[in-house]
Parts: sequence; structure tokens; C-alpha cells
Amino acid sequence: MILLFVTLISNPVFAIDPPKGDFGKLTDSESTNKKNFQYSQNSLHSQSFEKDSQEISVLLTHVGEIDRRLGQYELDFWISVTSKNLDFTANPPQLDFVNGKIDYLQNEFIRDNYYEAFVQGTFYSEMDFHEFPFEKINMLIEIEPSAPLESNVLKFVVGPKSGIDSSVTVSGWNLTETSFDVIKHDYDENETFDRFVAVFTAEHSEIRMFLKTFFPVAVFLGISLISFWIPKNFTMRIYISMPPLMALTFWHIYMMSSIPSVGYLTLFDKVMIPVYALFVHNILSIGIEARLDHFQKLDLSMNVNKIMKLLIPILGFGVFFILLFV
Repeated sequence: MILLFVTLISNPVFAIDPPKGDFGKLTDSESTNKKNFQYSQNSLHSQSFEKDSQEISVLLTHVGEIDRRLGQYELDFWISVTSKNLDFTANPPQLDFVNGKIDYLQNEFIRDNYYEAFVQGTFYSEMDFHEFPFEKINMLIEIEPSAPLESNVLKFVVGPKSGIDSSVTVSGWNLTETSFDVIKHDYDENETFDRFVAVFTAEHSEIRMFLKTFFPVAVFLGISLISFWIPKNFTMRIYISMPPLMALTFWHIYMMSSIPSVGYLTLFDKVMIPVYALFVHNILSIGIEARLDHFQKLDLSMNVNKIMKLLIPILGFGVFFILLFV
């Protein structure tokens, strides 16, 4: 009953520069001079890029491994940039992928004020496991222009091509929600950049996760509680109760090993604690009944058994509801 109720209520910055041949390589001194020139000529940049805006579109084509322990995920996508004023054949867009590292950048296409490329990379974001195993994974792609293109110089706009390709599949996950937005990100009082943020949400099927995660728990608990209907054979009751408790403990450790160590109780923890409480309740009942039986207080022993059986749902649901507010 507890498990059914749970299912009802749970509902590095890497800068991308277009690949250059030998003609595009700079020596250390040339690179330093170029960087100094860019920053010392900030007013010239402001004049060149003033009031310019770029449309950023991200089209997701593949999701690789989602590593929940490390908080990382592999994404493949097409990125396109459209500018009103800039000629990308002379000045390609300079983009920083703030929350990831790019493994491959290929199939670049540049024409006048349009830029397109195929990107494969590994990205990182904070993951919330309060609802584990029914958690949602928000996979972010965060993009900023390279310095000195602050937000007063270059504006980002969400492009119309942003979305998910119809052929995208994620092994073991369902892509359920997407969102695209442009926010302001402050590094200090004098540096504010536009940041394009794409969010792709993945989650498990609730029915599948219930059967995979909580059904074994229900089986272990059910086997243990059978002992209440064997009131006099205390040795058999112990043999019935203890192996499921050991199996349940290993199952709990196994399930929690798929996520990082967190400093709060997950939904799975909040279900397991009442189940542990019922196991303790069962073993306590066996001990009390065995002691009364030893002193030939058979009627009192039977009454204890009946009372302990009635307390099973009260104890289980009571502990669970208390943990809901923790």
C-alpha cells in the first residue's frame, strides 16, 4: 500500500573557434599581441558590433550516456548562428560552451551572415535526486560569446530552428520537455554577457521504474510479514524474516550506487526507512511472543501477535508521512 501511494504522489568553459589550417596558426607573441589589441581597442569593437544581435539555434540529434554519478551527459547537436550585421566569412562567431567540453566540431558551413556546425561534446549540470528513482534530468547547453563581446555589444536571440530532431532516442529515458532562453550572466560589475541556455529534460517511465525498483522491495517485505501468520514456530519465523532483510539491504545499496552521495533523503530512502521499521517491528514481535511463550503465557502471546499485526499499516504509513516533511 505504501509503494502504491508513492507512485501516485510522485509524479570548463570551452571556446569554439572554427578549425584553421596552417595559415590560421599564431605564434605565442602574435597571439599575445592579438589579445592585447582586442582589449585595448575595445571602443573599436563597440563601434563594429554595436546593436548587433545573433540568433542562436540548437537542434539536438543524439543523446549518449547519461552519467548520474558524475552529473554529465553526452550530446550531439547542430548549432546555427545568424547575424544581422556581421559577415561570418571574414569574422566567424566566437562562442564559449560554458558548461561542457567539445570533443568534435565538424561539418562547418559559413556563408555571409550565417554559420552552422555539428557539435559533439560532454556537458555538465547539477542534478536533483530528491525524487529518485522518479527524478528528472535537466540536460543544459549554455553558450556565451567570447570576450570582449559583452551584452551591451552583442545580443543573443533564440533562433527558430531550436528543438529536438524527431529521430532522437535515449536508451532507458524519455525526452519530455525542452526550453530555450537567453539570460544575462554577470562576472563582475563591468562584465555582463548574454547566455543562451537550452534545456532538454529526460525522465524514466514511472510504471517501469516502479516495477524495477519498488516491486522487489514489496516482495521482500511480503515474505517477511508472512511470519505473523505462523505464531508458534518462532525458529521458522526467524528463518523467514532475516534473509529478506539481508536481501533488502543489499538492494538498497545497489540502487543508491547509481547516483552520487547526496546530503538529503531521496524518495527511495523515504520508502525504505518505513520498510526497515516494519522489519524491526516483525523481529520485535517475534522476540516478545517467544518470551511470553517460554513462560507459558500463550493467550497473552497470541494477543501480542494480533496487536502487532494491526500496527503494521499504522507504523508503515506513519513513518512514511513523517518523512515526507523531512
